[in-house]
Amino acid sequence: MICPTIKAENNCCSQIDEIKIIKNWTEFSSIKLENFVNQMIYKYERIFKLSDYVKTMKSDSIDFHYSKYVWKKVKNQTCVNKKFFIK
Repeated sequence: MICPTIKAENNCCSQIDEIKIIKNWTEFSSIKLENFVNQMIYKYERIFKLSDYVKTMKSDSIDFHYSKYVWKKVKNQTCVNKKFFIK
């Protein structure tokens, strides 16, 4: 159930609402999941295609780069509206 934590007198979710919520969430998330899986498959395919080439290289001739990300505290506070994150 989606709305079990809401007290009965305040609960506006009917069983039909629950079914609609689950159906819509499933449709939304399955597309996202499928895209993610396809991206991962593509990345792994690229790695496998390049692996033979990389195996032939000398380890001291391989240049690499990495980035380090850190959280930075700021004093000002920003209020973000949730509607900007909904696609």
